[in-house]
Parts: sequence; structure tokens; C-alpha cells
Amino acid sequence: MKKLNIGIVGGSIAGCTAAIELHRAGHNVTVFERSPSALKDRGAGMAAPVDTINQLIERDLIDNDMSYFQISEVPHLSRVVGDETYGRTAWRIPVTMRPFNWGDLYRNLRRRVPDNIYQYGRKVVGIENRDDQTATITFADGEQATFDLVICADGYRSSGRSVVCPTAALDYRGYVLWRCVLKEDQLATIDPVANHLARMSYDEGHAVFYMVPGANGSVETGERWLNCAMYVRVPEDELPQFLVGANGRQNKGSIPPGQMRPEVEARLKQIAREQLPTYFADIMAAADNHFAQAIYMVDVPTYHNGRVCLIGDAGAVAPPYTASGVFKGMNNAIDLTEALNSDSCDVALAKWSKAQTALGQRLSALGRQLEQALIWHVPNFGQMSEVDTSYRRV
Repeated sequence: MKKLNIGIVGGSIAGCTAAIELHRAGHNVTVFERSPSALKDRGAGMAAPVDTINQLIERDLIDNDMSYFQISEVPHLSRVVGDETYGRTAWRIPVTMRPFNWGDLYRNLRRRVPDNIYQYGRKVVGIENRDDQTATITFADGEQATFDLVICADGYRSSGRSVVCPTAALDYRGYVLWRCVLKEDQLATIDPVANHLARMSYDEGHAVFYMVPGANGSVETGERWLNCAMYVRVPEDELPQFLVGANGRQNKGSIPPGQMRPEVEARLKQIAREQLPTYFADIMAAADNHFAQAIYMVDVPTYHNGRVCLIGDAGAVAPPYTASGVFKGMNNAIDLTEALNSDSCDVALAKWSKAQTALGQRLSALGRQLEQALIWHVPNFGQMSEVDTSYRRV
């Protein structure tokens, strides 16, 4: 196996994973992150099966003592007459999952990337294949750098996707994900979310609530956070105005924490008040630093073109409820490293791209199927029972 000179565009979860794996494999790796300093922790939570967490520990991508919670079940509930406070639970699905904080995962990965190969404040404005064996990155300051392989890990608005897949375009799905966190000491009780991932349906979609570690990974009582996520429909013609921040800036695709306009926040809180059980609506009302992301999908016919390839949301993009998210990007990076270990670069890229493209297509198909059940034709969980399996089959 030839040792390659590799440039990675984007230093978040997927980019760090690629840097760790490829550096350990002996390649010469440089990460270019556009942010001027370490990425900010929004406090957003995520959850993964125990097997996934154990695999990351075994690969030494995260510490074996990274903070997390245990989720033992997922109650499905809705607000109904007579059960307005906590909602009626139709059924509970037993699970074994570990919710954790995005920031803890990022810090675990970033610590494993040597500082001398990670460059902050490096905005990429162009990527192109130079010849059959190299690709060139152009930076905002005019500097250029040429590599044997350029890996784009720069998210769903990737600058490299147009190089790899010129016809691939973002497809806005007609709804946004509204998110926030609330400190545990602001909750009257945590009983409805203790060891649970509470999932609830309403007219416009569904929401999830679950506990995650607090600041600096704390799992001490009173210091933990409740992660809140609620899907809300926003027609495409209203999306640009919805995304205008409190500073008057037109955001692209998301509203950062603390930048949501008061009238938008009030509108969302009113939807929560009308649709959610009172306990959960009160949480959405009490939280601050709300943020939101428009939900897009992207299908890509390939994950590489020449010596430029895509990982994470730079490639195919599926909705968050497919439970792919950051782990898709991490697996893209792990699989790429293993492919390069066993074949020449061009053969490895072709085999790897075929496998990743097939995976992306399966996730897209799953996303479209779940979208019907979770956004557009949502069953009322509160009116269902254990024996009503129509939704669960979907």
C-alpha cells in the first residue's frame, strides 16, 4: 500500500475520524477547518446503540469512560383529552441505547488528531482534480495545495459535492427540526424522561425528548441536560424568511443557537403549546438558545470522482430520524481507510464508492418511507394500543 498525501476539508466528526484512521494507517494527513477555533458545543444530544459505542471504544476513537446515559425504553405517546399533562402512552418499546452530548464526541475525536496536522481558519473556496493522480484545494487567501487524495467532510453544503456529483442538489423536504436543551434543575420532575426516550406524535410531525450529560460531560443530578427536538412544517416559500436571524442576517439552512428571532420562537412555542402534552410544552417554553435546521435530502450517484471523495453529509444526506447522522460519516471514514489498506488508491476508491453509494441509497429510501409515517401521515399515538401494529410495521 502506497502512503498517500491526503487533504481533509472539514474538521468536525467525520473529518476527525478520517484524520485519526488515516494517520494511524501511516498516511500523511492534513485537516483544514474553516472555523478559527475549536467547534462550539451546542449542547445537542444524540443516541446510539450500545454495540456502536463499543465499536468506537474498541477502535480507540472515544474513551471508554465518555459520559452517557442508559435508555431502556421508548414510550410512544400523544396529548389526548383527559391526559393533557403527560399524554397517553400507547406502547413502550424496550431498547438498549446510550444518549450522549455531541460536544463530548467531538472532543474525544479532536484529542486524537495531532495538533500539527489540524489547521483552523482555513476556508476552502475551490476543489478540483488536477490530473489522474492528484487533486488541488484552493483557499480563500489564494493559496493552493495539491494532494494524492482530497476528502470532503464539510457537511451537507459541501464544496466538493459539485466536483464529485455536479447534478446532485439539496432537496428541501418541507419541514424543519427545532431544537433546544434545558438544564435539569429547571425541570419540575424528570420522571417522564428518566431512562426514556419519549417520542410523541402531533398533527405536524413528531418530537423526541431525552436526557444527555451536561456541561463538561457531567452526569451529576441537577447538572444534566434535557435534549429536545421537534419537527415543524415550514413551506418552502416561507423558509428564507424563517431562517433570517435575530441579527437580520439571511442564514442558509439553519438558525444558530441564540439567533432565532423572537417572533419565530413565539410561533414555535405556540405550536408546542397546542400540540404537545403540557409537561413537554412547558419545557419548550422554558428553554433558551433555541436553534433550528431545515431538513434536506441529497442522493448521490457516486462518492468519488478522480481523486476527490465525499464522506458524511458531504455525500448522501438523509433525515435525522434515520439514525444515521454522524455515525454514517464515521463509518464512511473507517471503510475508506480499510479499503486503502488493501488496494491501490484508484481500485480502493472504486470499491469503496460503490459500497457507500449503495448504503446512501438505502438510507434515502428509509428516510422517504419514515417521512410519511413521522411527518406527513402521522398516526395519533394516543389513540393507538399495543395490538395496533399498523404504525409499528412502517
